[in-house]
Amino acid sequence: MTPRFGPKPPLLIGGSLAVADLAFRAAAPGPAVFSLGIALASASEGFAWTPFNSMTEQAVPEQYQKRVLSVVSTGTTFGIILAGLLAMAIASAGLSWRTAWWAFAALAPIALILPALLLSKQDSLSMEAG
Repeated sequence: MTPRFGPKPPLLIGGSLAVADLAFRAAAPGPAVFSLGIALASASEGFAWTPFNSMTEQAVPEQYQKRVLSVVSTGTTFGIILAGLLAMAIASAGLSWRTAWWAFAALAPIALILPALLLSKQDSLSMEAG
């Protein structure tokens, strides 16, 4: 999809699936819907990785590309750590586990909007250069 339509559509689809995943898990009445959320998360990763890889190839000098891709993938690790800390804070406040998932769903659009803005900026720079 990325070579044909550019990085923005798959990135937006992947980010939207991630937001839906978190909302599905927060609202899940049982394991089937919760599992559907997990499946959406898997699809989200598949849509998002290639655009990030392509953006790195286009915007980063070759000698730094591996390092940048490492940082991008490590961002997931830091996100999981922050999510765990947020979940612990919510649980220690005596709130439902669903509150943590709704908080994640509320914050997830940031991870969708920021890369889309970066791509828009990159598109406008490409148009100016061309």
